Amino acid sequence: MLMFALTLPIAAHPAWGIVVDRNGRVVYSDLETVWRIGADGRPTVLRPGLSGHHVHELFLDERGNLYGEDYTYTGTRFVSTYWKMTPSGAMTPSVGPGILRDRDGNRYEVIENNHTKAETRIVKHTASGITPFVGSRYGLRDGKGAAAQFSNIVGLAIAADGALYATDGGAVRKIAPDGTVTTLARGLDVDRDAREPLVFGGLMGIAIGKDAVYAADFRNRRIVRVTFAGAMQVIARSTPPYSPTGVAVAPNGDVWVLEAGYRPGATIEPRARKLPR
Repeated sequence: MLMFALTLPIAAHPAWGIVVDRNGRVVYSDLETVWRIGADGRPTVLRPGLSGHHVHELFLDERGNLYGEDYTYTGTRFVSTYWKMTPSGAMTPSVGPGILRDRDGNRYEVIENNHTKAETRIVKHTASGITPFVGSRYGLRDGKGAAAQFSNIVGLAIAADGALYATDGGAVRKIAPDGTVTTLARGLDVDRDAREPLVFGGLMGIAIGKDAVYAADFRNRRIVRVTFAGAMQVIARSTPPYSPTGVAVAPNGDVWVLEAGYRPGATIEPRARKLPR
């Protein structure tokens, strides 16, 4: 098992961005700085952090381009700026909203406010403009398009066939390319075997494997594997004070986990580790 500790403390909303490129190199965010684990097994800075600019999630497209979001508070409102980094390291500091992109270049963006719990939607940005995709008022209901309901979407990933997979509260949901939403598993935020579960949080990052999806259960300090048929299995647990926030599947099938440390009144370094096969 490989493990790397970072030097910056997590904030109230830890990062869940962790991806693995085509060469097997792991890229992850410690909330502000983006790191890459090199061939020598050590993390180096890939994108320096900016104080107050949070990079919660990351996405790699099929060409190896890395996308992220700078999320910051300016004046009386939150502002999101989306950036792109090519495999050669060239930066485009501002691209269109949404970091998740399909093979056709369409971008997907989650529109929600978990404080008001009024609506949760996913919109699609295409060459011709913004179109509604799925979701409507706050809830949890399967259906197609606006007939489907979501609660609090955190992790969002896209499969080779164009289907989206999301962590939604305590559920793992699938969104087919035609907008049909089905729930693969629910109630995953409840775990009677949890070791020192946290009193807050839920499912966060999600990744897609060959025959299943993997979700980071922050509250219960575990990684769950959910098959496309809906069967759930716990494949790893984090040792307190750490808890998983993000998960990634490498091209060779390795599973990597991003963990945040939390203990009231303490500063604990985030870390990335590879699960043993």
